[in-house]
Amino acid sequence: MNRRNFLRGTAAASLIGISPKILWGADAPSNRVRLCVAGVHENGRGKAPMARAAEMPGVEVVCVCDVDSRARDWAAKEVEKICGKTPDKALDIRKVLERKDIDGIVGEVPDHWHAPMAWMAMEAGKDVYIEKPCTFCPSEGEILIKVQKKTGRVFQMGNQRRSSVAYARVIKEVRNGIIGEIKYARTWYRNNRKPIGRGAEAPVPEWLNWDLWQGSCPRAPYRIGLVHYNWHWNFKYGMGEITNNAVHYVDVARWAMGLDMPCKVSAIGGRYCGDDDWQWPDTQMLSLEFPEGKMITWEGLSCLPGEKPRDAYAGAMVYGTKGSILFHPRDFCVMYDGVGDAVRMWKADDAKAGNNVEWKPKLDYWHMSNFVDAIRAHDPSLARSPVVDSVRSSHVSLLGNLSIRSGMTLNVDPVTGVPKEKAAMEFWGREYEPGWEHA
Repeated sequence: MNRRNFLRGTAAASLIGISPKILWGADAPSNRVRLCVAGVHENGRGKAPMARAAEMPGVEVVCVCDVDSRARDWAAKEVEKICGKTPDKALDIRKVLERKDIDGIVGEVPDHWHAPMAWMAMEAGKDVYIEKPCTFCPSEGEILIKVQKKTGRVFQMGNQRRSSVAYARVIKEVRNGIIGEIKYARTWYRNNRKPIGRGAEAPVPEWLNWDLWQGSCPRAPYRIGLVHYNWHWNFKYGMGEITNNAVHYVDVARWAMGLDMPCKVSAIGGRYCGDDDWQWPDTQMLSLEFPEGKMITWEGLSCLPGEKPRDAYAGAMVYGTKGSILFHPRDFCVMYDGVGDAVRMWKADDAKAGNNVEWKPKLDYWHMSNFVDAIRAHDPSLARSPVVDSVRSSHVSLLGNLSIRSGMTLNVDPVTGVPKEKAAMEFWGREYEPGWEHA
């Protein structure tokens, strides 16, 4: 290929949204990235990152791993359907980490698995992409930062909006003063989740390895109703809606406002919409005050009737002295002037962003693509959600849970993130099954 034809091909590739680097480099054997996706239930979060990885040039999903045999079988067939090659099926991620033919782990597993899977992967010499929040409790953040620094592995958390082209463009303009000085951001999440009932102890289903599902948690009898989603609302296995969804938009607000750790945290709420096994609040308010004299709030309405379809079910509204900007969950932003009239809109330019698919897969694709690029470059700093920032974004929401559990407003050291209230420190760490603690 001569220079003229190369440049012509490069221009054409850019117009259809494919990076020339992908066309002429990613598929080279030395650039191929081999991944294992862990947590691949058909109705779970893992199917989207798995599909995006499987369709990505230069990436091979070598293995799918799950404690549910039905999920393993479904995922292997799905990957084969996408890329024409059937991956291996694995039960135990610890066995997968012993393999030399895998570069990275994508963890789409329950919350109590996030940090242990991440530190085990990095210590085994693997790069890791883990869902949000990356920690179950604040003490695990300290471990992740230490392990990543020691191993030098690429770490990425699944707060996909960090890879939004529209958000990044707007935040640059916000930082340049397009809406004046910013003092406040309001974030929220609304849903109409149904009651989960009351589960009883029962025999373990034949398709589930209950021991491995519990992972690092102290062992308990199997109960109906926890697997595969309602563990979110259980104190032992999940951390409620604050970490399930506040992580996304509190993170966006912090990003836009250039904030780090808060100095005061207050959260209130309760289980108002059901009498069942749901333990965390379904209705709650989180208030974060920062030493810069700024404030972020989050409203979580898990089980109340939704708004009209045109309204944002989640998002961040950043308020400045000259106007405000809405960060919409469907990957666009709207600016309002001082009297509340919409005056400008930003959307991701799909040709430049590189992917002409629907909004949700697009963010998954580009966040995963960023992770893969960092692996190829052997450069953790290229990750858009590196370990320190991921831990901080998770930590802010975890402080909300500490406030909920202790019933106290927390006065926080904005450098260390540690609250001064001793009662809240009861929830700083957690109990592990013997043998699963970090050494």
